[in-house]
Amino acid sequence: MKFTVPTTSIQTGGTLESFYYDLLVGRSDLTRTASNGNTIVEGDLLLTLGQINQILTAGGEVEEYLLAIKADVAILGDLLPDGLPNRTTLDETASVEVKAFKNWFDVSAEVWKKDTNDEIYFLSNPIGNSVSKYLKGSEMLIIFSSFGGATPTVVDRNVDIDTIAQFQAEVSSGWTQVIF
Repeated sequence: MKFTVPTTSIQTGGTLESFYYDLLVGRSDLTRTASNGNTIVEGDLLLTLGQINQILTAGGEVEEYLLAIKADVAILGDLLPDGLPNRTTLDETASVEVKAFKNWFDVSAEVWKKDTNDEIYFLSNPIGNSVSKYLKGSEMLIIFSSFGGATPTVVDRNVDIDTIAQFQAEVSSGWTQVIF
């Protein structure tokens, strides 16, 4: 996993000072580098959704981190919002066309359907299984802001972002994996 934060946010008085100190001090297994006013941390970290939100709110980014997205099944018919990777395709006249969620998933994506056919779960690897293809934290936030939260900007599809542990606990019964 990898996250990038503005270096000023982790310095004394910065919004992430305590977060950075508590999470990383004494961790020799992590790589920290500085580049263009940012600090980049790479390694095996487990972050909470709150910590991911703190990083994004401070102007940072989270990459190469697998999470799960749960939504009403109706989201499959919705068009992908701006800012998501692999969002467009060509139609039969070679005109650019925005994909619906149902056409977005790569064959390696992990998608689950609730047995009551009213909800889906998909992991943050819709366009490929390598960590470099996982959705970034900011891209997950686009989905959440567009289709979930208190005031979705597109339509409310009850989108919720969950950790892999939460996802695994929920799909242990009453859910079926979709095989592409």
